[in-house]
Amino acid sequence: MKKPADQQWLGDFDDRADDEIKAFMKKHTTFLRPEDFEGFPPSVWAPMMDLIYQGNAETAWQYLDKHWPAGVDGKALFRTVIMDQLKTSPYWEAIKELNGL
Repeated sequence: MKKPADQQWLGDFDDRADDEIKAFMKKHTTFLRPEDFEGFPPSVWAPMMDLIYQGNAETAWQYLDKHWPAGVDGKALFRTVIMDQLKTSPYWEAIKELNGL
């Protein structure tokens, strides 16, 4: 069952996500392969995964857009990495249905 996105819960991650992604981007400047995201801050990807599992993929992508630094390439690849990970879930069919994928 699709659950509405809890904006207050999501907001709890905002400051930490901004700080952690900026620190990660200082150490990693090129994103050409999925392996380049190893160690990516969970304060960004964990809420996204929760949102997608709840049927709120659009909110997850908005969250990514909000926290991805302007001018840094790799966001589309990161989104692909997230989707590829989700496709390995035993719940993939339900995830697709909940999110209209």
